[in-house]
Amino acid sequence: MASIIRVDDLQDSGGNSYLSSNGSGTVTVGNDALKNTPAFAVNLTTTQSVSNSAETKVSHNNTQFDTNSGWTNYKYTIPTTGKYLITHSVRFESVSAARVISWVRKNGSSSDNLNTMETNPNNSGVNPSTGGSFIYSFTANDYIEHYVFQNAGSSKNIEVGSNHLICFLQATKLIGV
Repeated sequence: MASIIRVDDLQDSGGNSYLSSNGSGTVTVGNDALKNTPAFAVNLTTTQSVSNSAETKVSHNNTQFDTNSGWTNYKYTIPTTGKYLITHSVRFESVSAARVISWVRKNGSSSDNLNTMETNPNNSGVNPSTGGSFIYSFTANDYIEHYVFQNAGSSKNIEVGSNHLICFLQATKLIGV
């Protein structure tokens, strides 16, 4: 025989609510330590040109969400110390035989380039893309920026799309690690 325990509110010994339900399946987590926040996601929705063989900071112009208002001036300031899952991606419009790189830079220093991902497409007419994800320990007030590179011989545009994410930067603080 299975047992069922029904409660609307779980509290610690100090009377602080850390998990509650409205009885209709909506659950509220009251303790920030139990949430995967802070978190943010931004993407590029307008064309951005990248010069040949130049490191270029991506001007992500669309904020999908930002739980702690850390996204300003195309960089995200880490609000609390901890381990974060970071994801980034870029795709260029049709580029032949180009080297394409996407990475995250910490605190504006080229010596702190994180998770550099590269592709070297050989097919003409392909839309080369690259990106990656990684877990990194940050200290409060560190900041991250998204950079890209291409060397197709002339300036090329980052591809944008209205119905799907092509060029983006995202992060969330991990709990339990």
